[in-house]
Parts: sequence; C-alpha cells; structure tokens
Amino acid sequence: MLAAFIVSYTLFARSETPSRACDSLLRRGVSPGPSKYLGGELLRVDLVSYRAKYGGFPVEHRDWPVDADTFARFAAKGREPVGAAALVWNHARQILLLRHTREKGWQDLWATPGGFAERGEAPEACAVRETKEETGLDLTITALTKIIICHVTEGARQLQYTFFQFEGEANGSSRPGDGIAAVAWSDQLPVEMHFRADYVEPWLRRRPPL
Repeated sequence: MLAAFIVSYTLFARSETPSRACDSLLRRGVSPGPSKYLGGELLRVDLVSYRAKYGGFPVEHRDWPVDADTFARFAAKGREPVGAAALVWNHARQILLLRHTREKGWQDLWATPGGFAERGEAPEACAVRETKEETGLDLTITALTKIIICHVTEGARQLQYTFFQFEGEANGSSRPGDGIAAVAWSDQLPVEMHFRADYVEPWLRRRPPL
C-alpha cells in the first residue's frame, strides 16, 4: 500500500464523457488513446489476458491530487508506475493485516500487504514480494478483485498510477518486516483501515456480515 501522506482521492464523475468513454474501452479489453481529461496517455493494461485468467473484475478511474514530495515518489517509479496489494486469507477465514512504523510516514491504521512494483515487475509478483517482505508469509494469489487507474496530479504535472487489488491465501506464523510495527490475523475488517471501502466486497463474499 501507499503511505498515508497521500491524503485523499476521489472517483471521476461518471457524467464526464472522457471517463465514461475510457471505462467503456477498458471493459472491452481495449486500451484507449490519450486521455482528454488530463492530456496524458492511459497505461497499456492488457485487460483481455487478465480477464481470461481471473474472470470479471471492476476497473475504476480516480483523480488523485498529491503534494510535490508525494508526486516525486510516484515519478521515481517510472512514467506509468504500478502497485499491488492483496487481501490475504488463512484457513480460518481470517485476513492478514499490518501496521507500519511511524517513521515510514503512515497513519496509525491497519493495512493490507502491498506497495509499488519494481521496474519490470508483474503486479502478481509485486503482491507476492510485498507480502513476503512485510509479513514473512508466502502468498498464493487466487483472484484479481479490482484495478484502479489513478490520475495523479500535482499542479500542472500528471502521471498515471495503476493499482492491482488481489485476493489470496497464506498460512503460518507471521513476523513484522522492515518498517512494519505489527502483523496480525483478524476476523474483522477494521473500521480504522487504509482503503477499507475497496475491500468490503471481497470481504463480504467470505465473511458476511461486517
């Protein structure tokens, strides 16, 4: 996951013609041309192969204004950075959560394992690596639950960040990795959790009610 100094994001208004057109193309597995909304290009995400592998999943566009320091962190990962995280389950239908240390710039909230992909790293490999580094557990990915295309802006500067939200399984004893204050298995989806709303639907499929 991204650090909490990235303070907010909002969904594109569905009434916006460019966003609606992009969504229509993406649902059909076609990469659209330049985005009229921001004047940039959308990442060439091969949705056809992902849908063939994982079935149906939503694709969302989000406008994400950030400060200069945060924009620099995105830009350092490339022109079109990619990230991934996973809602990780064990055999007891508990989910894997962690808290980052304050030195990492995070708020004191629970989060799922995840982070930026390295250059050339596949989203699945990113989620597996981040889970191992942050919790010591080996992740087996079972589903892709959402792709979020974030249009990150700072003043006149803009780039596109594509985030893959996976679901997976792991078992065993966890241990906090570098920059991680705590790791725990939980039978609840905490209210005080980063990006909680994005995980409600996959949670409800296994653990109704909230």
